[in-house]
Amino acid sequence: MQKIEEIKDKRNYGIDLLRILAGFYVIVLHAFGRGGVLENLPEETISFRVVWMLEIISYSAVNIFVLISGFNSITEKERKNDWSGIICLWLEVVYYSVFVYIILSLVKGFTIRAESILGHLFPILNNGDYWFFSSYICLFSLKPIIDKGIRNTDALQMKILIGIFFLFISVYSVIRDPFFLILGQSPFWFVILYIIGAGIKKCQFDKKFSNIQLIVLLIVMILITWVSKCYGRTFYIFNHRIHDRTLISSYTSPTELVSAVLHVLIFSKLNIPAFLKKTIRFAAPSVFAIYLINTHPLYWNYELNNKFLAYAPRRISVLLPKIMIYSISFFCFAILIDKIRQFIFQKFQIREKIYKLLYTHK
Repeated sequence: MQKIEEIKDKRNYGIDLLRILAGFYVIVLHAFGRGGVLENLPEETISFRVVWMLEIISYSAVNIFVLISGFNSITEKERKNDWSGIICLWLEVVYYSVFVYIILSLVKGFTIRAESILGHLFPILNNGDYWFFSSYICLFSLKPIIDKGIRNTDALQMKILIGIFFLFISVYSVIRDPFFLILGQSPFWFVILYIIGAGIKKCQFDKKFSNIQLIVLLIVMILITWVSKCYGRTFYIFNHRIHDRTLISSYTSPTELVSAVLHVLIFSKLNIPAFLKKTIRFAAPSVFAIYLINTHPLYWNYELNNKFLAYAPRRISVLLPKIMIYSISFFCFAILIDKIRQFIFQKFQIREKIYKLLYTHK
């Protein structure tokens, strides 16, 4: 019976676990950045070095999410673009955009305005508040064309394409941004990540290296970025200034791109124990909610802004526990909150009704 269940369950729990980890990375990343820690850390201290190490590790979260989308896109059979999924995702964004606005407005004593609620119904128009979702929608719209192109590309061509992306876009973006990647927030960068994610699976990169080799390479990438930040010196390439934050100032950074790819390869090969699978199934569908709540404009500007500023000059033994307790608590809270949203969506069969509306014809 157990073998039959394992055969039926073709889900890659390693990738789901990585999605959960990337969600946690997002919280840590924002706690250090928006929380006011990074800009107020005393340099040449242990706190400075430890915090930047954690920041660099977490910085690959955005790339990881999009790479996973590409990695999961390669299947044995061609699949149609299910617009009901992206519409349901849009409704999830609207749900949290309005829900968090009302709750925080009541808590903070702000006036709840009808025009503000109306604005939250169209989250991608709100001055880039949810830029990740905006870029992802553009990627999803192009997905059928991209998927067809990937299927018609052989492994050698795909390897060459990935090499071109890395050398002429990622590496060159360290010097300047001629492709308007906007620090890795543009739809064009998401398309590149999607293709790379699909390409590493199509070319079976995960089978060419052992996990030990991949982990060692990941450590090397992290250390290169960390040394560049903590001990780097300013110099110029083609009259463009290279400084200590060059490798950590954009998602297009070559070391961060390679780190994200290595995360995907490592976790895709993990053999997840049976007792963890239930927890992963519980948490994985709620990862997007973590991002939506954490980056909501009201929470971002009135709750998270400089939240940990007072702890920045403190010792790492004080600062780190504060960040970790906050990150773990927020992570668990967001997942539990999302279970309410999932219950509502399932109760009213939101996904099913959208699917019937789109694909059922009289």
